[in-house]
Amino acid sequence: LALDHDGTIRAYGRAHGVAGGLFGVFDAASGGKDRQTSAEVGTCDGIVVLQSIATLTGPELRALTMAGAVKRTSDAWKSRGITVAYGDQRESLSLQSLFAQNGIRYIPIPWSGANKPRAVEVVRRWLTDDLIAIPEHAALKSEMLKFQEKILPSGQLSFTARRSGHDDHVALLITA
Repeated sequence: LALDHDGTIRAYGRAHGVAGGLFGVFDAASGGKDRQTSAEVGTCDGIVVLQSIATLTGPELRALTMAGAVKRTSDAWKSRGITVAYGDQRESLSLQSLFAQNGIRYIPIPWSGANKPRAVEVVRRWLTDDLIAIPEHAALKSEMLKFQEKILPSGQLSFTARRSGHDDHVALLITA
């Protein structure tokens, strides 16, 4: 597994104060079984605090449309003072435009074979050193406990859900 089991369990329900310096993280859906996820992230006393995790399934997203989903997410974030969000490069041009129309600056992160393993390593450190607090969220917890690291024939590391599972929520942690 790619993430520390005990650290994952400890991260849930960890007491923390009010998080400051909030920013949004967003993982767009590409259709099918994929889910669109978003969350708010901040810090409190040196602890990374993940909060307000939201999920839209494919059918929900199709009914709402991407523009509607971005507006809903933006409105929630703005009500909490969030004006900046990060996400992967998928759909980044349209997402930058849609978020900008709603008063949020969207910053895409182009994941590569070099920077994604570093991001996973940061999440590992947060878990091992008890530097992250996560609200109870069954889907995220399940994904974290099944998230795998694989070494490809090229020698590159790959991170993915076990079998045909989801890793849409774990993507929020890696992006954070």
